[in-house]
Amino acid sequence: MTEFDPSEDGMKSFLDHIGARVKSAVDDVVAHTIDEDLETAVSTLHAVLNTIPGLEFDRAWAQEAVETLRRGDPLEIQIG
Repeated sequence: MTEFDPSEDGMKSFLDHIGARVKSAVDDVVAHTIDEDLETAVSTLHAVLNTIPGLEFDRAWAQEAVETLRRGDPLEIQIG
């Protein structure tokens, strides 16, 4: 079996890419559900986030993200 050992820069780049994908999904869903009630927005975001391969988000995280952006606060996403 061949062993794969990614470089530190490669892993950082990969995690940055995933973080950008998550941020884009969050921003898009929150913008498109701005006129929806909180539960609908959270359910939509939760479903969208869990389509990203290799990641699993709980509903509480999705709710925190929606509430944070609806308040106008910055959302920092850290993957890794």
